[in-house]
This record gives sequence, structure tokens and C-alpha cells, in this order.
Amino acid sequence: MDTGNQPPLVISNTPVGACAVSFMNKLAQGGSLNQRTRVRIAIYLAKRGCSVFPLDLLREYGRAAGMNSAEMTANERGTSHDAMATACLRFVQSIVASPTTPTPEDLQGMYDVGYTLNEILEVMAQVSTNIPTPLTGGFMKAIAATAVAVSLSVASLAQAAPVAYRTVKVDNINIAYREAGDASKPTILLLHGVPSSSRMYDALLRKLGDEYHLVAPDYPGFGNSDAPDPAGFTYTFDHLAQVMQKFTDAVGARRYVLLMQDYGAPVGMRMAIARPDAIQALVFQNGNVYEDGLGAIWEKRKPFWTDRAAHEKDVIAAHQSVATTRARHIGTDPNVEAYDPDLWMDEYAYLNRPGQARIQTDLIYDYQHNLAAYPQWQSWLKQRQLPTLVVWGKHDTAFTVPGAQAFRRDNPAAEVHILDGGHFVMDTQLDAVAKVTRAFMHRLETATSGAKP
Repeated sequence: MDTGNQPPLVISNTPVGACAVSFMNKLAQGGSLNQRTRVRIAIYLAKRGCSVFPLDLLREYGRAAGMNSAEMTANERGTSHDAMATACLRFVQSIVASPTTPTPEDLQGMYDVGYTLNEILEVMAQVSTNIPTPLTGGFMKAIAATAVAVSLSVASLAQAAPVAYRTVKVDNINIAYREAGDASKPTILLLHGVPSSSRMYDALLRKLGDEYHLVAPDYPGFGNSDAPDPAGFTYTFDHLAQVMQKFTDAVGARRYVLLMQDYGAPVGMRMAIARPDAIQALVFQNGNVYEDGLGAIWEKRKPFWTDRAAHEKDVIAAHQSVATTRARHIGTDPNVEAYDPDLWMDEYAYLNRPGQARIQTDLIYDYQHNLAAYPQWQSWLKQRQLPTLVVWGKHDTAFTVPGAQAFRRDNPAAEVHILDGGHFVMDTQLDAVAKVTRAFMHRLETATSGAKP
């Protein structure tokens, strides 16, 4: 922005032309607070005459950042279609109204929707550069007090919850599972993908186990669960769902939030339809139930589904290869160096254990019945209208972004987050996934408590 041939912008009769240039640049820079949030705050302040920037310039900047006119108009009023953005703007309103005393309720509102200490302080700092109150005295004390108060909460969250590694007998099969948190707290049942196991959730359990009870089993044939011989155990998604349903009975999980990734979606949807009263809410992580989300790989599966004998050897050879196992994680993500190679090398070792070729082939062949069940699952989602969180890695080549967006077709209130990650989005976006999941759970608890008489 060139200010050389125009007078500096002013606020409260204080020249801030040079500061405006610097601050405008900061809107595009990194930090804990994302760019759109910074722009929303600036738009809200500008509408009230409390900004170093004119409103029309900020709206132009917002359009360049991908924001639409309706959203920016809502931001001017202090609202947003996004729950986190709305909470932030309400917090800004409280600061503008009383710059020296952010209330505990204001801080709690930010915390409840998932804002971190650094983000809360950055919001306060951004407002402090605009409101006509010097960045001294009371407001500085307020920021310091906020840092102390919120850091105590964040410090408690930083203590990773311990994870227990257990087994339980289901139909005479040892089912391995991971468990974290107090069983008296709200339960999250986490169903893994292929060729993974509950191991993919280990870090998430540690992050959320301070507030929630999390249970993540390994399916028969996966991870550390028994792998019965396919000659005597039918490896289909129907059967896996039946075993997992009995698993919930065995561990006493009678009502829970169902979190599903990849294979977890067809297993979980069968469980939900069979026992709908057990499901409090749904979370999908690259867990597809719409044709919209089917990547090109599924066209290659169709010949196998038509003639298994003719294509089985090639299908299993590719599925058990290092190259395919690696590609499943990275997808189209250009940031290859962000991925730990152990992610796929460990899975490659699991995939090539004795008996795995037949187990994996049986499930790949049976996957065609999941596609056939999509209309039934979609109808159930539309009918039930359960609180739903969709978290999707945009670099996934198996299940593409349109599959995430399609959830809103049947449940317009579904919360959808597209993240800069792959098929296993927590490979590189663990903190972001934990944050949106915790915020979703907080809102769910608030809604549930509000519904009680």
C-alpha cells in the first residue's frame, strides 16, 4: 500500500500512517491467529470508527483473502456463520466496550470454542492497536492478567493424558484397544482406517483425554487384535460392525460420540443404524459416505469387483507395497518433508504379516457394498440431523474434498473443516484436529446441558 502521495490515516487525531502500513502487512502474516480472523476483527472495528484502515479497503482485502460480501457484512455487525469467528467478534465487542476489564465469561467463551492462549492474547493485541485507548496502564494490565489466567488452563491441557493399552474378549477374539480419560466423562468411540489401527489415534487420545473418555479399538485382523483365519472368520464390513458393536457392550460404552476415519465410516454407519440411540454425535475424518468424494482409485477397483479372480493378484500386490502405503498418507501434499516415514513403514510391516493378503483382499472386495449402502446412510443422516463435525485433509486422493462438503446436503448444520493435510489428516494437522474436535465437544456439551429441564 503506497502512502507516499496521500496524508497519513488518523485515529483520535493521532497520525498512524506508517503504523497502518506495518499493521496491514501483519494481516497477511502468520502467527497463532489466522488471516481471516484478523481481517474480521479489523472490519468490525472499522465499522465503528475504531480502525487504522478505512472499511472499503478492508473489504477489498477480505475479498482478496477469499471472503464473500455476505460474510464481511455479518462481520461488520459482529457476527459470522462460523461459531469460532462469532465468539471472537463478541470478545472484541466486550474489549471495545470496556478496554480495561475482559470478564471471566468473555475469556471462557473464547476458550470454549477452542481458542488458545496465544490466540486470545493476539486478539487483544490487535484491538489494542486500534481502540482510542493508549496501550498502557489498565489495558496492558488486562493483557497480563489474561495471560496468567488463561495460561493456567492451557497448562493443565498441556499435560498429556495417559493412554492405557488393553484387550477384551469378543466372540472369543482378543480385541486390542486404547483408552484414555475418565469413564464418567463424555465418551468418544474412535474407529480407525486402513491399513492403520487405533495407533493412529494415540496422540489425539493424549490431547483430549483430560476432558473426555476416549476408546479406540483395533478391528479383527488389524493392529494388535487377533487375526482369525479367513477360512473361519468372514472379513466383511457387516461382520466388523457386528464385532465392534459387541465390543462397545464389553467395555460398557452405551452412549458416545462416534469418530470415524476411512474404514471407520462404513463400520460406524452400520453401528449407528443398528443402534441409533447409542450415538450422541458424529465426527468424520476423511470418512466418506458420498459418491461425490470418490477419487479416481475407485474406478480401478471396479474391474476387481466384477472379476475377483482375474484381478486379485494385482490388487493385493499394489495394496501391500511400500509405494501405495506411502502414497495413501501423502496424497497430493507438496510438503512431503512434513511426514514421518515411520507412518507408512510400520503399516507396511503390518500389511505383510502372514494371512494379511487374504484379509485385506476380502475387505477390498467387500467395499463395493459400502458404495451400494451410501443412499441408505445419507437418508439416515438426513433423518436424524445429529450434531456432525467433518474434518478433511484436502490432499487425500481416495476421498476428495467434495465428499466432505456433501454432508451439508443432508445436514445443513454440519460443521466442515478442510485442512491442509492428507488422507490421515492428523499426520500433519494433529493440533488443528484436536482443537476443532475439542471445540465441537464443548458446544455439544453446552447444547446438551441447555436441553435438560
